[in-house]
Amino acid sequence: MTRPWPDRLACSEGWRNARAGGMVSAVVVLVCAWITAAAGAVAAMDASRIVTAEAQWIAKGGYTLVVTPSRLDEESVTLDAARCDRLSTITGVAGSFAVSATGSTLAPTSAPGAATTLFAVTPGIYDFFGMPPPQESTEIIAPARAAERPGLVDGEQTWLVSSIADDWSDTSRFPARIRLLDSPILGEDISGSYLAPEGALTEATACYVATDAAHLAAVIDLLPGALASPTSPAVAEPRVPTGSYGVLGFSAAYDQRVSRWAWAGAAAVLLLLWALLQRLRRQRLAVYATFGAGPRSRLVMQVSEWSTLSLPGCALGTFLAITGSVAAGADPATVVLQAPVHALAGWLAATTGVIALGLWPIGTLLDNLKDRT
Repeated sequence: MTRPWPDRLACSEGWRNARAGGMVSAVVVLVCAWITAAAGAVAAMDASRIVTAEAQWIAKGGYTLVVTPSRLDEESVTLDAARCDRLSTITGVAGSFAVSATGSTLAPTSAPGAATTLFAVTPGIYDFFGMPPPQESTEIIAPARAAERPGLVDGEQTWLVSSIADDWSDTSRFPARIRLLDSPILGEDISGSYLAPEGALTEATACYVATDAAHLAAVIDLLPGALASPTSPAVAEPRVPTGSYGVLGFSAAYDQRVSRWAWAGAAAVLLLLWALLQRLRRQRLAVYATFGAGPRSRLVMQVSEWSTLSLPGCALGTFLAITGSVAAGADPATVVLQAPVHALAGWLAATTGVIALGLWPIGTLLDNLKDRT
């Protein structure tokens, strides 16, 4: 039996309403995803840029101090090498070693034209750079820049020729094991020279001291007195002059970055979207109020609908923020921390606003008709 036309029209209208409601729900999910992704990516990329810059600064020697003796009456004084090496036993000092110029040059016999300056260092250099102690009685540490020209290989045994810098006739030949050291912490004055560990070194021209952010100020104050000679104080200066990020320090730049409020921007946009949607649905809410749905019931309905639509969208947005930021080269550890935190903070703030909107008084259909008249 053929159904009456009114039933067909009702079914058709119901289908259109359901399809329209589904499209609206999909739009809400997608908007939540993209807003969350944008906020998380902006915050993660900005924080990662500062964290990466600080890590590079530290790698170059940001928390490394170089102590040198001062000069009096144009005469050079030296530091106590053994005292410098023992600084690593002090709380806040991660490692230390002394450096002393020898006045000699060194070159492998395979490349006699690649002679370069030789510095003596204390054994503390092994702990300073996290290198295992030497297995051979004679070992020469070759920084990457010094080893590049003669083509030295880490661990190889080779014959070396030592000579006095101003007397090429005074030479000696000896075998040694090469230990390569690739680190930007070494200063320009020794990064291109060979380093010979000597346990009996007594005088030094410089002392390298490694510390951390928590002890940097205290160690800077300690070193001049700890390494001062009877006739002259010592001077402690950072290996890298400043730890700046633009005009701010790294900590200040991190704390004052505008992107830390990305979650608030995301929450405002999401709340505005939801308020607009509820404004368009005010007649439906009026129907609920007309048929006896109280404020608590309407609040439960609205919050349930919001959670059902926003949580999947925010989860998708967090995933997009993480994958996109990592693909763009951001630090993964920073991204994994920043993106979810901003997504969660934005969702909680928006949800608080949704609850406030749900508590807003809603009139019945009769009230709406009175307002129109």
